[in-house]
Amino acid sequence: MYRTLPYVLAALAPVISASSVQAQSFTLRFIDGNLNGAQAVAAADFNGDGLLDVAVSASFDGRIFLFRQFPNGGWGRIQVAFGTLCVSSLDAADVDGDGDPDLLASCNGSNRLVWYVNDGNTFSAQQITSNLFVRSSKAVDLDADGRLDVLVAAEGSNGVAWFKNLGGGTFGPVQWIVGSSSAASHVEAVDIDADGDPDLAVVGFSGSSVSWHENLGGGIFSAPQEVATGLGTMTGVAAGDLDADGDADLVACATNGGPIVWFENLGTGFGAAQTVVSTGPEWTSVEVADLDGDRRLDIAASGESAPGSISFLRNLGGGSFAAPVAASGINNPAYSTAAVDVDGDGDLDLVQPAFQQDRIYWLENQTTSYGGIGAKVCWPAEVCSSGFPGEISASGSLEASMASTMLTATSLPPSTFGFILASRGAQEMYPVMNSVGRLCIGPEVGRGVGGAILASDAAGSFSIAVDFAAMPTSTTSVPVMQGDVWYVQAWFRDADPGVGVTSNFTDALRLQYR
Repeated sequence: MYRTLPYVLAALAPVISASSVQAQSFTLRFIDGNLNGAQAVAAADFNGDGLLDVAVSASFDGRIFLFRQFPNGGWGRIQVAFGTLCVSSLDAADVDGDGDPDLLASCNGSNRLVWYVNDGNTFSAQQITSNLFVRSSKAVDLDADGRLDVLVAAEGSNGVAWFKNLGGGTFGPVQWIVGSSSAASHVEAVDIDADGDPDLAVVGFSGSSVSWHENLGGGIFSAPQEVATGLGTMTGVAAGDLDADGDADLVACATNGGPIVWFENLGTGFGAAQTVVSTGPEWTSVEVADLDGDRRLDIAASGESAPGSISFLRNLGGGSFAAPVAASGINNPAYSTAAVDVDGDGDLDLVQPAFQQDRIYWLENQTTSYGGIGAKVCWPAEVCSSGFPGEISASGSLEASMASTMLTATSLPPSTFGFILASRGAQEMYPVMNSVGRLCIGPEVGRGVGGAILASDAAGSFSIAVDFAAMPTSTTSVPVMQGDVWYVQAWFRDADPGVGVTSNFTDALRLQYR
């Protein structure tokens, strides 16, 4: 399973200006202050009310706070933890498999790795280790047993390690990935070789390196395969299909005046570093996401110094990117960012901790180029035999009283069959038995609409109208009501070379009815 952040500050006005190619703007929104070194962020709907919540660490006093979003746009503050010194990373994931997101924290100041059980209104700490200097951690199913393991970048004999999830909230001992950098700064789990399991992309301080490890199955990984060295003190790596050719490319950043670079996945390895930005404000992290709605993955980068702590780099296509556009008003160090739909309007916003200001903000995306209704979930999907990732879109209205929403799946193989899945929640599962795709909704899933089996046309698409009187659940069907949040995704029959007949999924949509 793969994984996976709003209030009034009038003096800080709209902040990110437009590139010359297409207008792109973000409006700065204040969430909270008094965080004493706001550093790491994670976002999820922690209480199941359909609204995105934000977790942030206050590193200097060792606290973790959760900010719950209210329907009126306000935020409520809950203390999750105290005394977890210098929390360098947070990840929201359903560690215990009970259907709600828990919180995973890397505490490099106290050599602890801790996960916090989501008990509904409170969180309880469960320690994984107290003897490891962890820089970053992620929850991901590395051994295909259906449970989320914990992957870490750390100081140690090899630098990258994982802890097997044994079930029941317990984890096995540390398992080092042989040959990895002895001073790994960040690790990302992504299917690099398109064989259906998560491989590891690693950047390290030691050797200024970028490398990857192939997942050989059963929790075993190959020796590191070098992508590049000598690029500077590497601090962040992210993965995504930057050139829209159907595979996962890499983007990495460096501090100490170093660059942001990307590497094309050639299928047999990676190409040479392609410079996005030659120097910068001490880059600390990178994320990839479609921020302007043109279906190309852009880059959001955090940095330590002027001209700004967050930058947006628009993907122009053909492997080129626009110059970074810096946000004014948060002009101090930032060590992480997250691209998520905070306000549920269908586009991706940015969440940003301001380290020296001791504040947490979100940047509301003002783009109007997104098509359709609903918000994308785990986009893009895995590439199918059409050569593209399947997509689901919605048109019509999110007014429940209108009872008018049409769902359309596109970029499917022609003349195949499939159906729509619906759920009250989003929960990403990968790999899925007998499928090369990712299930993005759950844990309870209904087949709809009305269980109808749909056939794709010659263009590889099918459509069906939502039955507002009978939205399917895992056991029955219920009417769509005002205030409901539904997640929908399409399953379809597919063929995978070397595997044979199998199945796949589109991405998913979040539909919030009003």
